[in-house]
Amino acid sequence: MKIMIEYWVVNIETLRSTELTSKNMMDRISICEALTKRNKIDPFLKLMINGEEKWITYDNIVRKRSCLKRGEASQTMPKPGITTRKVLLCIWRDWKGIIYYELLPWGKTLNSDIYCQQLDHLKIVTDQKRPELAN
Repeated sequence: MKIMIEYWVVNIETLRSTELTSKNMMDRISICEALTKRNKIDPFLKLMINGEEKWITYDNIVRKRSCLKRGEASQTMPKPGITTRKVLLCIWRDWKGIIYYELLPWGKTLNSDIYCQQLDHLKIVTDQKRPELAN
């Protein structure tokens, strides 16, 4: 929980840039402190699983090697055009680390069907990796 409080303290400039009032900032800090105290009594943060999505861009450029004799000039070849693609990485994690991740095929986005399938897979994997979280 110390990390959460440090996050708000370190990012005060960011908070100001989002036009939060000083009362909003103080409310957030007091909520973080209250959650810290609550977590000491009842460690609820260790029971949480967070899910995140992140677009990953990549270049899949294939270049061929060629052998040259000593003293022979290499052929100049222009770089191929950038063929950037994006795939969606979905990560599910808890306080110990990553529990489950899925890389969606190129061009596919997250919808309710895929999300429900991920939750089903997450339940199976959580039961295996973190039996203390199973209920």
